[in-house]
Amino acid sequence: CITNKKVDEAVLSGLTTFKLGCECYRGGLMVDHLVGVAIQGIAINELRTVALIAPETKREILVGLLPLLDTGETCDEIIQRELDFIQSAVRNFADLITRQFAGPTIEPAVQASRQAAGRTTAQQRLFLTHLAINIYHDQHDNWPATLAELTPDILPAILIDPYSNGNFIYIVENDEYKLYSVGRNKRDDGGVGDDSGLQADFVDDFTLETPPTEQPER
Repeated sequence: CITNKKVDEAVLSGLTTFKLGCECYRGGLMVDHLVGVAIQGIAINELRTVALIAPETKREILVGLLPLLDTGETCDEIIQRELDFIQSAVRNFADLITRQFAGPTIEPAVQASRQAAGRTTAQQRLFLTHLAINIYHDQHDNWPATLAELTPDILPAILIDPYSNGNFIYIVENDEYKLYSVGRNKRDDGGVGDDSGLQADFVDDFTLETPPTEQPER
């Protein structure tokens, strides 16, 4: 039996873990960034599990997570710090060594950091948008016709797809909805993909069950 106390503790644990991920790479280098976004991913998965087990917590999770989005440093800031660090470390070496060694060595890390940032940001924003859509359904007994209907009562603003810098793709059909990102190719492929960040579209499905009619008192 899952008590409300355990649910509250799980929500707090997820939010605290997410904060840890944000702080993990503040002032750090790209390796710190990769560790931080991995921690954020763990936090999102933890909060997703809580929302699936206890759908009545979705607004609490939404309200708690929204202020934490984008509170860490940007990927570009971290990459620039890494480049500055390398430049400082090799300033006594010949320019030839710098060009032939430092550049090719850091490039895979730059790409990994950018890919991790895009994937994690898409995961976070899709999850919160899913929560907002389901909260809207609780209030109106139907899905919103557009994402704009989520604002300003549930979301202060529409959360943007980091791959396209536009809205996520949102489609309502037969009393069901689809929500996904265009992914790395920045093209709508009809929602064909997964949450790896390597496929055509970035898809992170999330379906909530109807909460039970009787809830334990808090």
